[in-house]
Amino acid sequence: MNEKVAGLSECSDDVIVFDGLERAFIGYAERFGFANSVAVYDRGITINILMQGGMNRNAAEDYFQSSVIGSWLGEGTPIFVSIEPFSEH
Repeated sequence: MNEKVAGLSECSDDVIVFDGLERAFIGYAERFGFANSVAVYDRGITINILMQGGMNRNAAEDYFQSSVIGSWLGEGTPIFVSIEPFSEH
């Protein structure tokens, strides 16, 4: 379910991306302590992609938790974000 990114000058060859989630890809994240940039995906779009593959919402959420976000692929494991407007809590 993952592959190495090739031919991108703005990131290292060690960036891990997920096959089939290209529409959910939103960019790269960097922070102190990361050896390399990591791929960033939109969580909601990822769930929708899983549902388009034939899963209902509950099955897609379960699969996402156990097999997508639950996959530790090392320091370069992609990040999934929920895009929401900022609100004071």
